[in-house]
Amino acid sequence: MPGNADWEGEDQPVEVVPYDPAWPGRFERERDLLRRTIGPLVDGGIHHVGSTAVPGLAAKPVIDVMVGVRSLDEARRSFDPLAEIGYCYWPHRPWMHWFCKPSPAERTHHLHLIEADHPQFAARLAFRDHLRGHPAATDAYAALKFELAARYRDDRDGYTEAKADFVRLVLERALEDSPGPADALCEPDPLPELIEERFQVAEHELVLLRPPDPEALLDEAAFEHEEFLPYWAELWPSGLALAEELARRRPAGSRVLELGCGLAVPSIVAALEGADVLATDWSPDAIAVLPRNAGRNGARLRSALVDWAEPARLLAGAPWDLVVGSDLLYERRNLPLLLGLLPRLVDGGEVLLADPGRPALAGFLETAARSFEVESAPGRVTLYRLRRLAPGSHG
Repeated sequence: MPGNADWEGEDQPVEVVPYDPAWPGRFERERDLLRRTIGPLVDGGIHHVGSTAVPGLAAKPVIDVMVGVRSLDEARRSFDPLAEIGYCYWPHRPWMHWFCKPSPAERTHHLHLIEADHPQFAARLAFRDHLRGHPAATDAYAALKFELAARYRDDRDGYTEAKADFVRLVLERALEDSPGPADALCEPDPLPELIEERFQVAEHELVLLRPPDPEALLDEAAFEHEEFLPYWAELWPSGLALAEELARRRPAGSRVLELGCGLAVPSIVAALEGADVLATDWSPDAIAVLPRNAGRNGARLRSALVDWAEPARLLAGAPWDLVVGSDLLYERRNLPLLLGLLPRLVDGGEVLLADPGRPALAGFLETAARSFEVESAPGRVTLYRLRRLAPGSHG
């Protein structure tokens, strides 16, 4: 993808600083540059948003710029011109195109291209304008940001999630007299319809939102490009079996990583059991729906959009105490990536996989045995426990 950053390096730590009167001028210079670079694609204006747009508010010293566009498809024409002026693209949310400048490790600007009629576009302006007009809310937000920046210095996702309740409260007040969802800045709504399903995992009664017809989510263009299928939207038996095992283990205090989380039932159960969980998937829709399902079940966890070919976010937290995944072997082409990644994610910890007997399973286990001791617990869905072999050992 043009303008993609090299995300294998370190991400920039969370740093909140006092308000800088130079921030509006930095925005104006960037706005003029963007007008010259992508002006014909702008529909809805170029806006200074985020904390640096609120006079007196402490913030991360990164200028957030929001640009209204007619459609995200048309806005893809901006990728090459934006790369030429230093912007790096990353597929952060399904309802926007997101860029940073000049790199994830040294950010000066964030750029958000959003369709001007999307609820997120109005919500960001409403949030900014409410803080501009309410000094008490601005002061409270600043105090919260300083506290969370100290706690989540090396965890940008954790920092953002910890602010979500405050952001939602401010937005509710900002939108009291305006139509639109009050959770727009906190819980993206990328799907036209979700149904609610209730089920039991051990002693946990879970409530899950999921698409009613996963096949209806099939994107022909995405399939032609990367043979993408919406696997994430199914409630797979392997996921339920893995969640049951995690409930039995009670991994309180463990650092747990879920690969290919989909609807993230194992992650939610692990979080309810007291684990520190990062749930990951390569589908933006899966990551967008996840905060809703975690919130409905009272689970606190982190999430990240991750491609196994670009695993910096996964490796940044390694070694993990426990890496889990369910039904990861449905695409044989992904096996080399998975087999190369797993040994880098655990040291003294272990990998726990649930698989119903996919055709690629035998080849995966044969290769994995070179790096791991493999144990299995057969059933309708078999659980595989992988522990790293000691140096010099042979599987």
